[in-house]
Amino acid sequence: MLEESRKPYPQMLKTEPVTHWIAGTLYSPRYSAAWWNYHQVVRDQVRLRLALRIYWLKYESYPEDLVELQSAVEEPLPIDPYAHQAYGYRRTDAGFELWSVGPDANDDDGQPIRKRYWSWPPPDGDLVVAWPLVTE
Repeated sequence: MLEESRKPYPQMLKTEPVTHWIAGTLYSPRYSAAWWNYHQVVRDQVRLRLALRIYWLKYESYPEDLVELQSAVEEPLPIDPYAHQAYGYRRTDAGFELWSVGPDANDDDGQPIRKRYWSWPPPDGDLVVAWPLVTE
C-alpha cells in the first residue's frame, strides 16, 4: 500500500475504488492522495489569490499570465498537485479565473466540475476559482 501511495495521482486512478468511505479514507492511497491534493489546491489557490490581489493593488490590473505574476511577486508560485505543473489562469473582463486540473488530471480549460467531487470515476472538469466571486 505504501508503494501505491508514492505513485503520481493519475497512476493511482487505475486501481479499483474502495466502496466504503471510511475504508477508502483510511486504507486507500488513492483516496488519501485525492483528499490531500484537494486541500493542497485550496491552500495554493488562497496563496495565488492573495498574490493576484497584491499585483492588482500595485498595477491596477491583473497579469496576463502567471509568469508575469511570478516576476512581480519575486517568489516561486505553487504548482497544481494533480498535474505537477502550473495552475491554469485566465484574465477576464471582470477579474480572473484560476483553476486546478482536478482529480481527472485533464485540463478542461477552466470548465468547473458539475457533479459530486468524491465520485467514481473522478468527475470531469476543473477546480475553479473566479474573481470576483460569481454565483449561479
